[in-house]
Amino acid sequence: MYSSELIKNLPGVNQIRLYIPHYDLHDSKFKYFIFSRRVGDFISKIRACKTSCIHFTSNSLASYFDLIPFVGKKILTVHDIIPFLMKEHRGHALLNMLERNNLKKTDYIIAVSQNTKKDLVKHLRVPEGKITVVYSGINHELFYQRVAKSNFPYILYVGTEEPRKNIGTTLRALHKLVKEFKDLKLIKIGHAGRSMYRYRTLQLIKELKLGKHVIFTGFIDKEELPWYYSSAIALIFPSLYEGFGHPVLEAMACGCPVITSKLSSLPEIAGEAGIMVDAFDDNAIASAIGDFICNKNLRKDMINKGLERAKLFSWEKTAKATLEVYNKLLS
Repeated sequence: MYSSELIKNLPGVNQIRLYIPHYDLHDSKFKYFIFSRRVGDFISKIRACKTSCIHFTSNSLASYFDLIPFVGKKILTVHDIIPFLMKEHRGHALLNMLERNNLKKTDYIIAVSQNTKKDLVKHLRVPEGKITVVYSGINHELFYQRVAKSNFPYILYVGTEEPRKNIGTTLRALHKLVKEFKDLKLIKIGHAGRSMYRYRTLQLIKELKLGKHVIFTGFIDKEELPWYYSSAIALIFPSLYEGFGHPVLEAMACGCPVITSKLSSLPEIAGEAGIMVDAFDDNAIASAIGDFICNKNLRKDMINKGLERAKLFSWEKTAKATLEVYNKLLS
């Protein structure tokens, strides 16, 4: 998404002679086969073209810098440093070491949030002066408020079930709410991440006796997602760590109030347009959801704040700020 949106919105790319490797593996079953083929593909393309600048649009690509015979400027977008902060996300030790080393070697870094910049400086000792924050955008032609339609009241959860996403606290909050709001459901969109994560989620649902209150949609087309946002009571996004947190802004753009955590980049992205809670406090999350159910004026106020907040983020702005980084580096 990031690469394709940049390419779509960058003006005059050919004039400044750069190459943006497109790197998006999420829609492939054959991840490792496609991964190795695409890495080889962009390496061969870079060897064949003469450019002044290469923008690597994923920090994972930093592992392969040493394979590329390139003497121009290297720009790298860092979305997060999750593999360096969380054990369960660490990949191959050699690739991690190469990525860490090459993060410091790259000529310039674009961080997608102030929090990601802070993490780069604090945990990886990247010099602050070579990092510029350029927020990611959202597609307003896709994410906008629709006419709400649903046969039952529901709260929405968008994301995987890996530990940092903190779905367990959401389920415990739901457990408290269904005692009073018996028709309330949780719709969970997205794959689990790993089979062990789904197993843990199902075990907790069974323990809390929420079987009738949780709906798993699995992966859905992005064109369907705005309808889920627009019809939800609220998006629940109590993540422990996010480099950016796209669902927060997508929900706001669709007129869906947001309840999110006070951690990492989320306060920075949500601003005052989201209800911020302690990520581990299921009582606080349940209370916030209950307020949205019972207080229509509060919900309307947060919807309006969210709509205005979402307008501040667009891929056009991201592309313009990225172009300024290119020009600064090449001048």
